[in-house]
Amino acid sequence: MSWALRASTPVAVGQTTSATTVAATLGAAVVSNDIIIVGVECLSSDTVSGVADDLGNSYTPGPTFADAPFLNVLYSVFTAPVTATGTPTITATFGAATTKRVIHAAAFSGGLTSGPVDQNNNGSAATGTVITSGTMTPTQDNELIWGMAGDSNNTPAVAGAFTSLAAEGNWQTRTEYLIQTTATGVTTNYTALVSAPWSTIGVTFKVAGGGGPVLDADYLIYQVVQP
Repeated sequence: MSWALRASTPVAVGQTTSATTVAATLGAAVVSNDIIIVGVECLSSDTVSGVADDLGNSYTPGPTFADAPFLNVLYSVFTAPVTATGTPTITATFGAATTKRVIHAAAFSGGLTSGPVDQNNNGSAATGTVITSGTMTPTQDNELIWGMAGDSNNTPAVAGAFTSLAAEGNWQTRTEYLIQTTATGVTTNYTALVSAPWSTIGVTFKVAGGGGPVLDADYLIYQVVQP
C-alpha cells in the first residue's frame, strides 16, 4: 500500500480566548483504517491532557517538542486509526485554561494502523527565514513525512517538495506533508516571510504492509544453498 491524503480533510483552528479545549471538524468523512494525525500547540508552560473525537476513535500521544526559549510553545502530536467512520469533530483538552490553543488535523489512507510513528525531530531559532527541523531518516521506504511549524510574525509558507495541509492565522501555524518513495534523510521545510523567532516539529509515519527495510549500501546479502 501507499500513503494518500484523504481529500478535503485537513483543518486548522486557533483560539485566543482562555479555555481548556480547542476543537476542529475535518472537512470530509474518514473511512475504516484511515489514520488521523493531529498536531496541537499551546504555551510551553501548559500541558495537553489528551485528544478525542465525537465518533469514538482512540488517539495515542506521540512526539512532543517544547520550544521554551523562542516561541514559548509546546507541540504535541496524536494519531488515531479510524474504527468509527464519519466526519469527526476532534477536541484537544488542556491541563488548565490557556489562551494559546491550536489544533491541526488531517486524515490519510495507507498508513500502518498499529504503531505508525517512526522518526521525529524538531528545530527552533531566535531569528531567521528558513524553518527546518533536524534530520529524520525513515527506517522504511514510502513513509509519510508530516510537519508543523509556527512563526512569531506571519504564517510560514511551505517550501521544497512539501505540500501544505492547513494554516491558521491567529498563532501563525501551518502543517505540511510529503510522501517519500525511497527512504532518505529529510527535514521539515518552511519559509518565513520576514526574519523572526520560529519553531517546528517533524514526524515520519510507517506505511501499511511495510515499505521494506533500508539496507546499508556497504552490505550484500547472500543466500548459500547446501546440497
